Amino acid sequence: MYNCTWHDIEGSDLNPSSLGTTILTDGTVENAIWLEQLDVMAGFLGQLQAKDVPVLWRPFHEANGGWFWWGKQPRFTELWKQMYDRFTVHHGLHNLLWVYGPSGQFPIGPQYPGDTMVDLLGQDTYAKAADQTGFTESAYQDLVSTANGKPVALTEIGLAPGPEVLSSQKHSYALMWGGFESKGNTPAGLKAFYANPLSVNRGDPLLHEETEPQ
Repeated sequence: MYNCTWHDIEGSDLNPSSLGTTILTDGTVENAIWLEQLDVMAGFLGQLQAKDVPVLWRPFHEANGGWFWWGKQPRFTELWKQMYDRFTVHHGLHNLLWVYGPSGQFPIGPQYPGDTMVDLLGQDTYAKAADQTGFTESAYQDLVSTANGKPVALTEIGLAPGPEVLSSQKHSYALMWGGFESKGNTPAGLKAFYANPLSVNRGDPLLHEETEPQ
C-alpha cells in the first residue's frame, strides 16, 4: 500500500487527503488492505483481552499536525470511527482505553473524534531544554477544556516535567519517548521527576503494598 512507513507518502505522488478518502471507501484496494491491517492488530489486542490486560490505545497520534498521512485529514473523525467500530463492534474488543493524543503545538479540538469514542485525552509535548517552555498553560487549558472532565495526560514527552508543571497541571500519566531519557534530560532532572511526591512510578512502595485479607 504505497509507502506505509511512519511518514507514509513521502516520495509518493499520492495526496494525503486522497489516501484518507480511499481508505474510507468500500471496495477500494486501500480500504481492503487497511481493514486487513486492522484485523491483524485486533488479533494481538484480542490476545491481551483474553488475559484480562487493559490497553491504553493511542491511534493516529499527533493528528492535528501534518507530518503523518492521517494528520489534518478532513475526514479524520470518520477514520477514527472506522477503527473504533472495527475493533469494538466487529471484533468485540472491550479492553481498550481509547486515547486521543494530538500535538501540543496546535489546537486540539478540530480533530477531536468526540466523547463517545475517546476515554482519555493527552498531548505530545517536547519542551525545550531545562526551561520547560513546551508545557504551556494555554496548551494545558486547551486540553482540559476539550476533555470536559475526562482524564488528561502527557501522552508523549521528551523532557521530564519539572515540579512547577507537576503541581499546576493534573495529568494522569506521562510517557517519555524512547531514548529521550538520555537526550535533553539530566540525571538530576530525571531523579527529581521520579522522586516528586506527585509522581507515581514502578518503584513506589504504594504499588507493591499487599492488601489485608478481608
